Amino acid sequence: MLPKLTSCLLILPLLYLSSCVEGEEELWINADASGRIKAHYSIPSVAMKDLGNPEDYLRSIEIIDEQEKGLTVERAHFTKTKSRITFQIEATFQNASELLEIADRSQKILIQEARSSPEQIEALLGQIDLRIASLNPTFSREIHLKELLPKMVQKNPKILGKSTFRYTINLPVAIHHSNAHALSNESRTATWTFVLKDHTQTPMDMFLQTQLPLPWWILTLLLIVALLTIWLIWKIYKRFTKAPENIHPIV
Repeated sequence: MLPKLTSCLLILPLLYLSSCVEGEEELWINADASGRIKAHYSIPSVAMKDLGNPEDYLRSIEIIDEQEKGLTVERAHFTKTKSRITFQIEATFQNASELLEIADRSQKILIQEARSSPEQIEALLGQIDLRIASLNPTFSREIHLKELLPKMVQKNPKILGKSTFRYTINLPVAIHHSNAHALSNESRTATWTFVLKDHTQTPMDMFLQTQLPLPWWILTLLLIVALLTIWLIWKIYKRFTKAPENIHPIV
């Protein structure tokens, strides 16, 4: 009887704490590649202890803000109660193509200053691939929650209840291909909403591809090249099909 009672007492806190995990991130990218990002996470205090001291994270963010010239942290704070910690951060950036390098450098600072494990930081940030150096920019992100969840939760995902993580990306152009759960704003906004209990073992995958509009002068140049090509082909054709003159057969 005692072992069963002890097990119940151990499970009850997880039932309360784990069911209250909520996270939301939103990213805005402008036409000039600048933009801003906003993140909000509300998690149990017990879980935050496993990730590190909140004050250490704040200090790490201050260091990142000082060192990264292309990134400006406008807001970062923790709201702490007896049972949970709410983390919020808002930042602006100058060039979206530099975000991957900034994330890589920031990850190293978080590991050093907040004494977080690389596995946990990678689990939070995920594996991100952003390619905007072509006419078809693509974005992909894969997040594994396994490193963040207690083994008991991994074995019994239902403990997470209706907890969700939501990710939103706003672009200046329409999205052509995506696995987003919802597209809005004339297909310029993609939203993914993941129920955490469905992703304790499988990753949360995000993907989108868009197409940059060509400047008017490029379209004009392409038209001129096409007309010149057609004219050149026509001249060559006429030259070789024209009947030869002043040529007499040899008898």
